[in-house]
Amino acid sequence: VVASGLPDRVLAVFGSIFMALVNSGKNNENIHPEVLEDLSEVLSKCSPCLGNITCNLQNSWKCDESDVFAMWNDFRQCLQAAKDTNVNGNIPTSAIAATLSIMAAFLRFRPVLVKRVNKKDLEMILSFVRMEVPENSKSDDEAAAVSDIQKDAIGMLGILCSEPHPSTVNEQICDAFVTLLQRAQTTTAAVMGEVINALMDMYSADEEDANNHEAVFRSKGVLNIFEKTVPILKEKIRADESKGNASYEEVEFLKEIGLNATRFIRYKKGH
Repeated sequence: VVASGLPDRVLAVFGSIFMALVNSGKNNENIHPEVLEDLSEVLSKCSPCLGNITCNLQNSWKCDESDVFAMWNDFRQCLQAAKDTNVNGNIPTSAIAATLSIMAAFLRFRPVLVKRVNKKDLEMILSFVRMEVPENSKSDDEAAAVSDIQKDAIGMLGILCSEPHPSTVNEQICDAFVTLLQRAQTTTAAVMGEVINALMDMYSADEEDANNHEAVFRSKGVLNIFEKTVPILKEKIRADESKGNASYEEVEFLKEIGLNATRFIRYKKGH
């Protein structure tokens, strides 16, 4: 597959479309809505393709350290451009979701990246966790894209938290996660489930573990927040199930998170 050049061609298509969107924004050019929708769809199809390539070709494509860092920097620049109000007029939320999804795959399957994520990277990922659907948006697709962005950003933070890190960083991440749970009425069940799962992983380390941050867990009142939001998560799961808003697999996965969260509350109360 690598010898055929297919992965690099898919990457080139993704990059050329994204940069075309950025440059059109810089030049104040309007893109016809149907054309923009088609371009966004291509990006959305390239993204899982590149994610699968990253997963399945871990030792044969973009595995050299310099290549991995170069890729990460390129995608980071894409996301920085998407946040620039001077150029982002033609960059839809789905394009941001597609980009972050690829970055999440690289962080998961190219572990050399984990120790190279810097403060600016962390701040960018945190900003995507806290992202909200614009109040003037009436699009279900945009809401779904924001949800995808949040889930990928949460997953990335979960990967980063698996490595020893200072309490100040743990506090930043905890604050972002707690913010989402406190917005429980507007946060989807899928995103709530990801947050609760990540928090359980973050605060399950034994006392002698270098990655134990029990002091942050207590100071931020995470246990109390769990007690308030886990029942809300379970209500949302039942609502999604009854309305057919989630697949059987998604519902069962979220139910398992809810069950584990209830056990986690009991465990923490006993310590």
